[in-house]
Amino acid sequence: KYSKKARDIAALYAAQIYYKQGAWAEANNTVFSIGDTLPARLKKEKDLLLANILIDKNQLIEADKILPRLDGEGEIDTLSWYGQHNLGVAMLKNGQPQKGMGILRRISAESFQGNEGRALQDKANLALGYVYLQAGDMSSAIGYLEKIRINGPFSFRALFGLGFAESALGRHQRALIPWLELQKEDIRESEVQEALLMIPETLFKLESYKKAQADYQNAVSLYKLEIDALSAAIEATRAGKITKSILAKGMLEENSWNDFLMRPSALPETRYFPWYMRDEEFRQSVSLYKEALDLRNVLASQKETLSDYELSRVVTARYAEKISGNIAEVDDTITKVEGYIQNFAINWLENRKASLNGYLSQASLGSAKVYHHAAERGDQ
Repeated sequence: KYSKKARDIAALYAAQIYYKQGAWAEANNTVFSIGDTLPARLKKEKDLLLANILIDKNQLIEADKILPRLDGEGEIDTLSWYGQHNLGVAMLKNGQPQKGMGILRRISAESFQGNEGRALQDKANLALGYVYLQAGDMSSAIGYLEKIRINGPFSFRALFGLGFAESALGRHQRALIPWLELQKEDIRESEVQEALLMIPETLFKLESYKKAQADYQNAVSLYKLEIDALSAAIEATRAGKITKSILAKGMLEENSWNDFLMRPSALPETRYFPWYMRDEEFRQSVSLYKEALDLRNVLASQKETLSDYELSRVVTARYAEKISGNIAEVDDTITKVEGYIQNFAINWLENRKASLNGYLSQASLGSAKVYHHAAERGDQ
């Protein structure tokens, strides 16, 4: 018989798992079943989980009442800051911009020591920067975007936004600085693809026509190469290589399966995997796929070793039948997850290819514009 405290702790962990898996109803029902016996630290985790559930349901006033106050007494840990960040972003999206921006500004002004806190601060600064960009307040946008760490996970989006803000202010020479930094980065990054187009457009405005033509041609060349790479990736993915050749092979990598998946690769079926892994649902599907493969191996091993227990033939057959049924259920799960992973990858690749075809058309038109302008000036 378990104590009430043990049951409450188990229910909290179950609710957290449900929430991570996207089972909102189960998470909601489970968290409301938790009593008042949790230790202080776990009670805070419960409140944060409940607040996130309420945020997902757009019940922002109720979530705000639950989350720890930023101006209250005592230390506010990183988990609490994340809860406040989620609330602030939700308020921006749901018609409470001033309150949402107030929360994000407080995060922006905080002094964080660890990498996790600083990454959260970068997220807040990025959100604020793009809110101001959309509002046309370019100076404020620049102020927040410049705070984002150059080596952090949001640096590319920040650099692109900085260039856009400077360009909107008519400071085209300054706009080139962040975009030229992006030009040096991986073509698979969407901000790099956008910057490749913005650079020659800006050079044309600066009447640097030869450089604009060279950069348009460079963009056209890079876009074509990347479109070919995407086409090869789509073909390989449709052939099922993303699961057969990548995920299953990853099972050989003991204790470093995720590291294996994130390694850079030139193979079509693996080239974009690190980009897929930025999606939370995709990451969860990959984890589920690995767990299902592990479970199938365990079940198959159990079935193979039944004879070692020296049971009667009837009992052995009964256990073998039960294990076979379990294996069939796991195989069904594996098939469904493989289908999701493959469809996700194909949709991602096709969307990216469509975007690049659009950029390619714009770059080709831009190149032609520079050529005709030069011909009119007698430079050709």
